[in-house]
Amino acid sequence: MSVGDQLVGGRVDRPLTDRELQQMIESDRFCLDVVHQGEAAVAALREVSGIALESHLDAWAHDAAQGKSTPADLKDIAALLRRRLR
Repeated sequence: MSVGDQLVGGRVDRPLTDRELQQMIESDRFCLDVVHQGEAAVAALREVSGIALESHLDAWAHDAAQGKSTPADLKDIAALLRRRLR
């Protein structure tokens, strides 16, 4: 299943856009509402990142099983994982 299929499949809800968050702030919405929406946006981005990483790892494993991966590919994966674990 592609990353797009997973996103369309409902695993990630649409977070508010930066403009919508800005409008909440400008309209003097309750502070905790703004904080919750900001946290929801961050969580949605993390979910998208995780789905993309999973897809990338699946493709790498498939290529590795067929002898098509290189040491550089493994370094790229390691760098992705290091950034993800920060």
